Order: sequence, then C-alpha cells, then structure tokens
Amino acid sequence: MNSPAQPVLLGAYRRPFVKGGTISTPKIKAEFTLFSTHIHPDEITAAVGLQPTAVHLKGQQILTSKRVYRENQWVIGVPYRFQYCVEECLAELFAVIRTHKQIIVDYCEQHAIERQFACVIYMTGEAPDFVLSSESVQELADYGAVFDVDIILLSSA
Repeated sequence: MNSPAQPVLLGAYRRPFVKGGTISTPKIKAEFTLFSTHIHPDEITAAVGLQPTAVHLKGQQILTSKRVYRENQWVIGVPYRFQYCVEECLAELFAVIRTHKQIIVDYCEQHAIERQFACVIYMTGEAPDFVLSSESVQELADYGAVFDVDIILLSSA
C-alpha cells in the first residue's frame, strides 16, 4: 500500500544568493499596525506596554507626497531582512508582541481600534516562499487583524 506523500515545508528551503548575478534575495519586513481616529499613539503605547517602531498622526503628511494620514497609526515591526521566507519574518514579529497579545486584543476591542499585519516584499529576481503554517494563520487570527501583503517588483536592470 502506498503511503501518502509527505508535505514539504517550503519555508525551510533555502536558495543560493548569487552576488552580482541574476538571482537576488528578496527584502522582506513585517509590521503590526493599530489604527484609530480618536486615540493618540502615546495612549496606545502606555496601554499595551510596548514601544512602537513608528507612529503617524492623523493629518500628518505621508513622506513627500501630498497625501495625509487619515487616522493615527501605532506601528511595531521588524526591519527589512534579506531572506526567502515570509513566515520567518512574521515569526520574528510575533515573538516581539506575543507576550502582550491579550492586552492588545482587549484594548483594541474596548476602544474600536483597527488592527493590521502587513508584509512588504521587495524583489528583483525570485519570489520568496509565501507559505504560512496553520499556527501562523491562527496567530494572525488571534489578534482580530487583517493581513496585508505588498509586493514591489523592482527592475533588475
């Protein structure tokens, strides 16, 4: 009798990095953002007990564009990493915020604060592995957050 095929964990697979060649390692970062029109990011910091990596205030100009932020944003994230596995980047972010999960969830629910996890991927060559384990999907869901992915394809020339 044939046994069922064993699943392959794509996130554990590593591709070679060829410096100056045609294969380039994607640049990935992960962030968790809390959005509120009525609560200042400093209040969120005090309530959840974590220091944000960035804050944006409603009405503030977005970088050099003419657009402005429509709400206050409290952001905690991990910096860009040159790697092939999106799940590893998310796991690093989860490790930073996990011990504060219930505080974050309760505070957000009490104050109607929107939550978002985001991965930003810059790539010029091969795409990263974007396979999430059921544990990672559950952890995303535990926060009651949406999950956003931005993929930016850069010219290799």
